[in-house]
Amino acid sequence: FSIFSWGDILEVAAILRDNEADDDFFTMYLATADDTRYALTIDSTYSFLNFFNVIDPNNPNITDPLKTKALLEMEGKYYDDNAAVGSGRIGSADDLKLFLKMLKEMGGGVSLFQVDPTYTTFTKLTLNSNETAVVPKAPCN
Repeated sequence: FSIFSWGDILEVAAILRDNEADDDFFTMYLATADDTRYALTIDSTYSFLNFFNVIDPNNPNITDPLKTKALLEMEGKYYDDNAAVGSGRIGSADDLKLFLKMLKEMGGGVSLFQVDPTYTTFTKLTLNSNETAVVPKAPCN
């Protein structure tokens, strides 16, 4: 993929669920084959984990909180290893836009930044109001 995979997202959820992160703020980096770099930041682990239904790991109604029907549907909606261009699924040329749509659907607490090669300048990426284009915000350090 040219953006974070579904497996990447589930791994972050598992790390946060198992309290393997030291902070309430989490960042994961990705360098793609075309040398684009991204930083995925989670500034509300509660909101992120709430989406994944892992706030209460002792909930007897959830046998594996990372494989709930809602999550499997989300994965099917946005990811396909063999997606064709224009299919509306990650794997196509619209990966970044689709990934941002997915983050928005997941709810708050997660941001995506494009990062320069020296990892010193971060440009927040969002969607325009009708979700048809990626809008870079002013770079920050």
